[in-house]
Amino acid sequence: MTIDFLRQSWHDRVTTFENERYKPPPVLSLPVYIDIETIRKQNWSAKFIILMNNRMVIGHFRYGPVRQQTGYDYIEYLQECLEQYIETGNTEFLVDISNMAMIEFIHKPGNFRMIDGGIHNKRKEPHV
Repeated sequence: MTIDFLRQSWHDRVTTFENERYKPPPVLSLPVYIDIETIRKQNWSAKFIILMNNRMVIGHFRYGPVRQQTGYDYIEYLQECLEQYIETGNTEFLVDISNMAMIEFIHKPGNFRMIDGGIHNKRKEPHV
């Protein structure tokens, strides 16, 4: 079993809502038990999601319902928040970045195309 097999199996599973022609992968017996829920919990921050949700509620009162908001440049604001995060290290900007990305996604839902194999995170070189 290779990591590519696991990646493809997971990729196939998560495309359910993305692809109308989705066919579930065949049931395979894996030599090692993989607990997907544990993986999800290890790679998740409930606090971050709570912070996002709290700010979305405040934003609703400031700007109205997300789906009715027009005339805002979410990508420009996202970039400004990224610059502020890099400059200050204040993780509140990461929450704002995530919310702006989600709002942009809500306004352009039909543009999602999975491109696995594209851009991935790169490991930094250690400081000597």
